[in-house]
Amino acid sequence: MNRKIHAHMKVMTFMRCARNFPARFKWYPERVKSAWMPLSGSSWEAEFDDEMRKYAGNPTHSMAPLILEASDNLTMAMTILYALEVLHDGDEWTRQHALIVHVIGANEIEATWGVFEEILHRLPQVKILKDVSYSEHMVMVLVAHGRSIVYIISTSYIATVKHKFEKPHLCIAFNSGASQVSTRTWLPTLKLLVQDKIPTVFTSFNREEAEGEAALLRAAGAKLHPALGPCGNPWGSISLRPSEHKIYGFNSDSGWLAGGFR
Repeated sequence: MNRKIHAHMKVMTFMRCARNFPARFKWYPERVKSAWMPLSGSSWEAEFDDEMRKYAGNPTHSMAPLILEASDNLTMAMTILYALEVLHDGDEWTRQHALIVHVIGANEIEATWGVFEEILHRLPQVKILKDVSYSEHMVMVLVAHGRSIVYIISTSYIATVKHKFEKPHLCIAFNSGASQVSTRTWLPTLKLLVQDKIPTVFTSFNREEAEGEAALLRAAGAKLHPALGPCGNPWGSISLRPSEHKIYGFNSDSGWLAGGFR
């Protein structure tokens, strides 16, 4: 933990001093992999060191600080891929023409160009990534290299299921805070996900929230997969920030997996 905080402070110092360096490092590799490679047992540095080194001009020093900062922008895509890998038997999902992901409680970050780009870059056989986001914030369609990322908006998961429903390969809630805010409104949605056996995963900022949401998922009848929480997320952001309203502790985007089930 101390090493991560030290690395984060070095990056923040560099960003403050560098001219024209963005407040949020929105980087993803431009390469497209020739085939899907499983993520279980891998790490941020193992997956991105070579690409980051090329991006930085092949320096001799460690790429860890830049990878740390880039993890903020890559965590959503990598967490989705990891959850798909864990919750699906075999790799048939990697060969779908259209991969469908439902994001519950989405916000403006999910609309940022590049947040989900890495999914297509690691799944060369997928032609369309359909992101159905349940929020009130964004509607957009992105197309690149003949492959597309399609964003669709809806305000109610339950209302959508009742009227027209295309079963997703994964349903995910990033840093939902379900155990902290509006717990009663979350429960009907959770029960529906369990009832319809939809592959689902919830992430959290920290351990406390993850354990609270795991209890909520179990109360809805979910049998949690042991690899998906409550536990640290191997593909959560490794860029840490002090917890708000607390003297001790740190948060990171999707730093913890609260629970996953199918």
